[in-house]
Amino acid sequence: MTNLLEEMVIDFSNEIKDNFATYSAIYVSFVEYIKEQYTDYEYSLEYFLEHDLSRRDIIKSCIRYIQNSAKVKKETAIDKYLNAMTKLYEECISKKHFNNRNLFAILPFGSLKSEVKEQLKDNYLKEKEALEAINDKDADKILNYLTQNKTKGKVVFLRNSILLKLIILYGFKLERLKYMVVEDVDLDKHILNIRNTIYDGISIQLELPFGLVQEIRSYIELLKKDIEFSSSQFLFLSSNKKIIDSSFAQTIIENIKDTSCNVTLTGIAKFAIINMIREGINKANIKLITGMQDIIVDDCEKKFLEQQFQEANDTVILNRDINKKIRGIETFDKLLE
Repeated sequence: MTNLLEEMVIDFSNEIKDNFATYSAIYVSFVEYIKEQYTDYEYSLEYFLEHDLSRRDIIKSCIRYIQNSAKVKKETAIDKYLNAMTKLYEECISKKHFNNRNLFAILPFGSLKSEVKEQLKDNYLKEKEALEAINDKDADKILNYLTQNKTKGKVVFLRNSILLKLIILYGFKLERLKYMVVEDVDLDKHILNIRNTIYDGISIQLELPFGLVQEIRSYIELLKKDIEFSSSQFLFLSSNKKIIDSSFAQTIIENIKDTSCNVTLTGIAKFAIINMIREGINKANIKLITGMQDIIVDDCEKKFLEQQFQEANDTVILNRDINKKIRGIETFDKLLE
């Protein structure tokens, strides 16, 4: 069984390595955990995946990975591991029709993070720094800087400007932007197609503001000057044609931040997510759009609620708004009778 599992997991790891290269070490560690725990397992791979693979295995294998990886020092390693295991289950195990009801019920596995933290014996993981959402003033600083310096750096600055504007409007996780391809943008229809990796058959098509469409059009025209240009290539690449990382925004952030403001990409994305929550977009749809996990969206919702209480000196306005929306639910009318 363990050999068959190893073959399946490594094959999947190789399939996604172009986009998720860092997951390979996680999958190797997971396979090693299974070999250690199920040395004398007598049943088939199918029976193991459908009946014996459990939440305990996800938690314990995560702990093993963290404790045995010298480079792992931050709490974000837990998120990364659980995200990788969610991807393995949803896009490999489940698609091969190995149905494990107990594991399906706790998807995504990020929900197990608190249990992993509780069971870690060594408290050497650094707590994740609080990445505060930027405010309206900070957002205006970023947009003004991009407007005033739009002639700088040509392709690189234009790319960085587009990336930051997409994050500040839609709250995208950087990983979602890394793997967008040129054909994901329909300039004539002003549409950005979001590739959905969670639910089959659901397509998110975001309307782009006119000014951003013009920037993207100019950017793509510059890309077309490359002899190797293809509509299936990644839309955003570094100057040496490698996948971008968070350093793309470093120069811009350094130029707009001050002592009272710690600007980060996550903080910029949180600004957008809070705006979406304010406009009534639910958390499930926000996750589909942004690619963000529960921990980020939940934090934004908490921040939004805090802002509501601060903006209304008492709870009268807040209660009035809540009850107005509840009265719009059909069940409310049925209970009037």
